[in-house]
Amino acid sequence: MFIKPLFESMGDFFHVVFAPAAQASGLLQEQHESGDAVSPVLRAELFTQHLASGLYAVDVRSQLAYGPYLVTAQVSDYRERHPRDALLAARWGVGGRFTFGEQFQADVMLGMLQFSGNNVTARVMVSLPLAYIFGNYALEYRPVFADGVSEHDIAARYRRRYWSVELGYRALSNASATLAGPYFGAGVHW
Repeated sequence: MFIKPLFESMGDFFHVVFAPAAQASGLLQEQHESGDAVSPVLRAELFTQHLASGLYAVDVRSQLAYGPYLVTAQVSDYRERHPRDALLAARWGVGGRFTFGEQFQADVMLGMLQFSGNNVTARVMVSLPLAYIFGNYALEYRPVFADGVSEHDIAARYRRRYWSVELGYRALSNASATLAGPYFGAGVHW
């Protein structure tokens, strides 16, 4: 038939749109390997970020995937020692994963970004995380855009089966302030 070669020639782009029907008919095989660090079924990560003298953040990320479909959650707890102050940034999203060969991946996410501190505000967010994979390493860029707020996160990840470590730089900005600095963390995945 001509349908199977067409799917194969278009790469995994159709994986997101037609995955359930294609898998049921045998046209598309599941490519997930248990323990994969870049495209896992389940991921949990913990990071610490140094922003400035007396200002730091602890970040928890989680991701659940089924085929090309994703659900993500991330909570960043920003703390200032003097004067004592805190800001909690929480992100929830759903989306899809596009893979192009074995080296490039792009996710499309839509969700909510909520800030809790002196006030509580929530905004609709859009994110387009990108990953370039080579061997046990990956370079990742995770931008987040919401009304008046943007976050840019660039990282290098060393990955092994079932665990990974990551070193990166993240900047969270609005019109009047920026929280930016390097971070380090580790994660487990299946």
